[in-house]
Amino acid sequence: MDEQQSAAESFGAVYSREHDGMVRLAFLLTADREAAADLSHDAWVAAYRRHERRPLTNIGAYVRTSLINGARSRGRRQSLERVVGRARPVAPPDVDPTAGVTERSALLAALEVLPVRMRTAVVLRHYADLSVAQAAREMGISEGAVKSATARGLERLREAMNEEENADATA
Repeated sequence: MDEQQSAAESFGAVYSREHDGMVRLAFLLTADREAAADLSHDAWVAAYRRHERRPLTNIGAYVRTSLINGARSRGRRQSLERVVGRARPVAPPDVDPTAGVTERSALLAALEVLPVRMRTAVVLRHYADLSVAQAAREMGISEGAVKSATARGLERLREAMNEEENADATA
């Protein structure tokens, strides 16, 4: 087996192991299943192309960074569209009706309204379980900015979840 074939197999092994998790991460960042699939696909293709030229030492980190950058760009584009007034209506995320978990729907809806930076910080810290330093590297911001964005994002999520509970209690 030559070196190039061995590198492709190691990429394939990483892809097989981490693909589903990357799609879930992209979904949490975008709250849109189609966008998550597209972001994940684009990130994996970019990683493969990069890996063919010069093997990557940490394929998962490269893909995760690509996902974050793609979600950030998508968020900026949507913000600009809203400002300009040409925004397409954002469909609510598809929720599995068999799950029967209303908290999941409320949490996804609350995540969706967070600004991209806060959402990314919260998802990386509490879903991807990255340290503050790792999240700061992935987002390209300081550790203090990650801490601040995470704290503000969690506070907004708590407020949104409390509002949802209060609305359910009065209904």
